[in-house]
Amino acid sequence: MEAEFAEKIFTAFERLHSKDQYEGNGLGLALCRKIAERHNGKITAAGEKDNGAEFTVTLPLQQKADTL
Repeated sequence: MEAEFAEKIFTAFERLHSKDQYEGNGLGLALCRKIAERHNGKITAAGEKDNGAEFTVTLPLQQKADTL
């Protein structure tokens, strides 16, 4: 994954490859970001072209009951 796409991949229905190359509809990472944000956390991506990607999910240790 190229660094310039690190945020774009979290947008619903955005794809870096055609459906012929990889299955899916482009919702998975968008849903992951919504879940992380709902829990007052975040998800980020980093990587190098042709060398894979690394996803980091950060969530607080404790949740406030009124935020869930």
